[in-house]
Amino acid sequence: MKNCPKCGSPLPEGVKFCPTCSYDLGKQPDTVENTAQTEPYVKAPSDSQQPNSNTPPQGYNAQPYQQPPVYTPYPAVPNNGNPKNYTGLLVWSIVNLVCCCLPLGIVGLVFTVTSKNEMTAEAQEKKLKNAFICNLIGTIVGFVVEIIWVFLNIILAF
Repeated sequence: MKNCPKCGSPLPEGVKFCPTCSYDLGKQPDTVENTAQTEPYVKAPSDSQQPNSNTPPQGYNAQPYQQPPVYTPYPAVPNNGNPKNYTGLLVWSIVNLVCCCLPLGIVGLVFTVTSKNEMTAEAQEKKLKNAFICNLIGTIVGFVVEIIWVFLNIILAF
C-alpha cells in the first residue's frame, strides 16, 4: 500500500486523488526532496484527533456547508389590524350593493375586502380610497335613478 506524498495518509489501490487531502496523484514529483521544497508535509489526523474547526474540509472540491438564508414572502404590514375606516367602508359597500347600485357596490365591496391583503399601508389606503370613490359614485347614481323612477311613475300615473 502506498502513502500520499503530500499528507502521508495510506492510499487505496487505483485512486487518482488522495481521499484525505485531494492531492492529484498523477502529478507526483520525481524525488522526495522536490516534494518537501514545493509542498510541505502535513500529517494526516488520526481517528482519535478531531480536526480543527478553523481548517477547511478535506476532499476534492469540498465546500463547507452554509445554511441558506431565510426569506419571508413579503414584509409585514405596519398596521396589522383593520385600517381606521375599514368597517365603515365595508358597511357602506354592502348597503350600496343592496340598495343603490349593484355594479359599483360589488366593486366597492371587492376593493374594501381585498385591502386587508395588501403588503404595505400605502397600498391598503389606495384600495380603500378606490372603494370610497366607487361607493360615493354608486350612492349618487342610485339616488338619481330612484328619483327619476319616482318622477316617471308620478307622471305616468296621471
